[in-house]
Amino acid sequence: MKTWKEKPPVFTEPQEDTPVISIDIKKRFALWQIAAAFVGLLSVTVLIWNNLSSNKHQSETTIANNDTDSTQTIVQIDSSNYEPKELPSQENKMADAKQTNDNITITPIPEPEILAYAEISNDLYDEPSHLYGTLKSDANNDFNNDYNQALYLFKNKDFKKALKQLGSASKKEESTQAYLRGHINYNLKDYASAVTCWKPISEDELLPLHNEARWHLLLAYSAQLPKSKAKWDSLVKTLQTEQDFDYKKELDVLLKKVKE
Repeated sequence: MKTWKEKPPVFTEPQEDTPVISIDIKKRFALWQIAAAFVGLLSVTVLIWNNLSSNKHQSETTIANNDTDSTQTIVQIDSSNYEPKELPSQENKMADAKQTNDNITITPIPEPEILAYAEISNDLYDEPSHLYGTLKSDANNDFNNDYNQALYLFKNKDFKKALKQLGSASKKEESTQAYLRGHINYNLKDYASAVTCWKPISEDELLPLHNEARWHLLLAYSAQLPKSKAKWDSLVKTLQTEQDFDYKKELDVLLKKVKE
């Protein structure tokens, strides 16, 4: 040991040199530039993607109006997803309209049957000229009453004024006045009201206008056929059995026309 301290042994084995990697400063700077550029490009791509996603999901923006303190809504349309629809041409419109018309079945509306029967009744209708005898002159003491004035208006075909002149109907109304009221309503094509006026007279044999009222009542029923067929049949059957009915010939003509 003493000898080793005073004269340490010398090893003669060759020692291998440790390899040293040397990097050029210019090459190192180029690598950092490439890395920085890649990171920058990646950041820009992320920002653009986030911006597009934000615009896509945001469809409404609220703007506060400072002047009117009101709130308006602006709807934004994403143009990237918008696909304009093709407007139909004039030829396509005509083709669609033709196809629609072909699918529609038009059923003609027949003329109401009631009009045909009303025409038959009106052809056989006669004015109550036998009532005009009361209209002898303006000097007649009774001329100024409501009945005579209404009769005068009726004779001159002023049916609306004649009905207004008679006033409202009442249960105490005289049969002559009710009979005239029925004629006014008949000429106004109000056949149901005419029936109301003539029916009570037709049921009372003691009234002077009993026969006339039954005939005109039958005409009012005829004008409302086929709705009034049951009442019409009943009255026809009654009148056919009476030998002294004054309108026998007219009745036969009516029955013939109705059957046609």
